[in-house]
Amino acid sequence: MDQALLQKINDQTNIVDLVSEYVELSKAGKNLKGLCPFHQEKTPSFFVSPEKNIAKCMSCGTGGQPITFYKEIKGIPFVQAANELAVRAGIIVETVKKDPNDLIYKMFEETMKLYQFSLLKTEDGHVALQYLKTRGVTEDTIQSYQLGYAPKKSNVLYQLLRDKGYDVSMMLDYGLVKQNDEGKYFDLFLDKVMFPIHNEKGQIVGLSGRTLKKEDSVKYINSPESKVFKKSQLLYHLHHALPAIRKHKRLILTEGYMDVIAMDQAGFKETVATMGTSLTKEHVQRLTQLTDHIIIAYDGDQAGKKATLKAIDAFKKTKIKVDILSLPEQLDPDEFIKKHGQKSLESHIEKHLKDPYDYRYDTYKQGRDLKNSHDMVAFKNDVIKMISDADPSIQSLYKERLAIELNIDASFISIQSVKRESPELKKKITKKALPNRYFLSEVGLIIAMMQQKKYAIKASNELSNNHFADSVMALLRYQIIKYYETHETFELEIFKKQLKDEHLLKLESNVLNDLDYIKNLKKDDTMVEDYIAFIKQSIMQRRIAKLIEKRKEHPENAILYVSERDSLIKNMNGDNNS
Repeated sequence: MDQALLQKINDQTNIVDLVSEYVELSKAGKNLKGLCPFHQEKTPSFFVSPEKNIAKCMSCGTGGQPITFYKEIKGIPFVQAANELAVRAGIIVETVKKDPNDLIYKMFEETMKLYQFSLLKTEDGHVALQYLKTRGVTEDTIQSYQLGYAPKKSNVLYQLLRDKGYDVSMMLDYGLVKQNDEGKYFDLFLDKVMFPIHNEKGQIVGLSGRTLKKEDSVKYINSPESKVFKKSQLLYHLHHALPAIRKHKRLILTEGYMDVIAMDQAGFKETVATMGTSLTKEHVQRLTQLTDHIIIAYDGDQAGKKATLKAIDAFKKTKIKVDILSLPEQLDPDEFIKKHGQKSLESHIEKHLKDPYDYRYDTYKQGRDLKNSHDMVAFKNDVIKMISDADPSIQSLYKERLAIELNIDASFISIQSVKRESPELKKKITKKALPNRYFLSEVGLIIAMMQQKKYAIKASNELSNNHFADSVMALLRYQIIKYYETHETFELEIFKKQLKDEHLLKLESNVLNDLDYIKNLKKDDTMVEDYIAFIKQSIMQRRIAKLIEKRKEHPENAILYVSERDSLIKNMNGDNNS
């Protein structure tokens, strides 16, 4: 991009209008001034000169002409900043390539316009609007976050997008509509409060819908993974939070959309959230590019604490400062603000942040009776494992703390002598995929187990560790069974927090996107019996596949392998006919 074009973009961008989007300005002679958006200060030192068309902080020196200011405030490359300002100024830049995903973004925009209208202008939407207001969401927030409501009628969005010329295959691919067994199309999101998900450029790339029905065990439904919507890479509200992250030189990481909204309204605009998935390597990589200080503010319940421990591990190999906001009474940030207020939260962040070692120490200690030998040894081993690769000064500090806690001599605590726990043995995944009906039986059974606890108990009683058509689906079965040991009813969001990334991906892609699940088709005893029978047959199917392989490898024993194979098939057919 040549200098003449850059100068034209700068000249045709009104610096006062641009800066006013991010800074509250007041008159200062022939100039304007405000608090610097790039660092914290109490006395305004950021000046804007309409005459020179520049904006710069007299304290930290950040700023300049419109393109430079925009680049710094958005945290984007210079060329991207120039291109975006050119579009705003109506300047045609030949080098700007059209984004191949523009039609996708436009489709999502059209979708959210419908949902916003439905929220604010329809009778059904009034219920959703009242729900948001009872959650403390202001009208300004509803507008800035582009919140909406998906109508109850099953094909409103489908008809709108079809009338606007969008291809139905595109609607299907990006999870806006589904097709039933009769070939009719229906909207995926029905009677839900809608949260648009933006990329860092502010383009809508996916949606999340929250149910308004208390009896629904599934609180949120998300768009499926696509080339523009990858939850492992996206952070909710990041496109709006970037200026505040740079100003405060920190980022607050939460778990949910409502936590972000509540924190934003309370003045903590540097807040973002992951979206129903654990913190990934891609998340960590991006976060470390944005700031040197992360505050983890996950929920205060057991699931939130478990997620916090995972997040601490994820940041372990980075060099950034990590603190944990440990909220009392098992509250999440949204609940804490409603119960105790903004000032109390500010005080907690100022005075009660914990470093990763302190947080883990307290978490390991909770719920354990340190007069009980088993709890004492388990607690000691957890702490020693935590500090095994820490700086010697930290090791010394926690050895002394542990010695006092357990009332033992510090010399009895040996880091080297504590054996590390062996990693959990993973089951081997069969190389040959079983026929689709067996896999679908796994999906059907998991849906049934999610619907009723009795089916989880039945699966536990009738299926062994060897009964599986897909190893990861079998692990999901096991996780649901374990979940019901401490819960009477199934809460999807709580359950998801307990899953590893690969298991969560399997659940979302194969179970939550299954038509039976989306339509909430109720499973009965007969269906569950059939699912279990098919899953039991999977052992024989794998054995048959193995015999076929052996026959190819050892043709001299082909007769034996064929005979055993036929016997297995006969037994299977006998079971099916009985």
